[in-house]
Amino acid sequence: MLEVKGMTVRRIIQSVLVTRTSHLGILMLMAAMLGVGCVHVDDTGPKSRVGGSSGAMLSAPRDHGGNNGAWSQSPSGTSMGRHPSEIKPSLPSVTPPAAAPITTAPAVGLLPSQPGWVPAVRPRAWKWIVVHHSATDFGSAQKFDRDHRAQGWDELGYHFVIDNGKGGPDGRVEIGPRWSKQKHGAHAKTADDRYNNFGIGICLVGNFDNGPPTPKQMQALAELIAFLQFQYGIPPGNVIGHRDTKPTACPGRYLNIAAVREQASQRIARATQATIAPTRRTTDAPSRSSPIRTASGS
Repeated sequence: MLEVKGMTVRRIIQSVLVTRTSHLGILMLMAAMLGVGCVHVDDTGPKSRVGGSSGAMLSAPRDHGGNNGAWSQSPSGTSMGRHPSEIKPSLPSVTPPAAAPITTAPAVGLLPSQPGWVPAVRPRAWKWIVVHHSATDFGSAQKFDRDHRAQGWDELGYHFVIDNGKGGPDGRVEIGPRWSKQKHGAHAKTADDRYNNFGIGICLVGNFDNGPPTPKQMQALAELIAFLQFQYGIPPGNVIGHRDTKPTACPGRYLNIAAVREQASQRIARATQATIAPTRRTTDAPSRSSPIRTASGS
């Protein structure tokens, strides 16, 4: 049986249970379990030297109820202002790793565009892109605007006109006044007028029942449609020809709408991959052996 200053552990425990001296009993029990030092009582209250001769001295208040005294501070600077049972060991602080920055691809600027393609007013809720041909060998937005006004329309019915070099530079995209105002179209009349109200009208100068558009026209058309699709969330299936809205030959048998959809989708895919790839590299967590490298000017 372990003894401390002639007292066995059993006697110490009995003292704790019988007496109301809770602080003294705890100190005695602590000393007994550690097997070092001594516990004694004098007129000023119980004292315990823990850890042998080099340990710190603890002194309990005279009132055994623990309400009129306070625990003193040891010479090492350890705070004893609370009961030992209330003191919890401190844990080392852990700093979480910094979160990787989140970047997003910009909507405007991801695909090539021309001045005026992004209107200065609130955009309309566009759902379709309707492609037309003028069924004439030459023309321009200005000429078609005069023609439409002569037929009683308020202004040019299309939102965009793409020239063929006969009335305007080959492949030039002309912006109609309806687009700048985000006004409904006047190019694909139906019973419910859905394609006028929510369809962007694009007219290519030329008669494509007689031959195909020029390469520059096709390039400009694919570029414009890719931008509009991405900007307004228009799916490829909603890129249609005028003949898909009602019985008509427009936009001619030599203008392949499926090929236009494919060219626009490829442009969107290439632009998206080129933008997301560097974004992923900068947001990946760096390895421990290699520093973070960023491209200059990015």
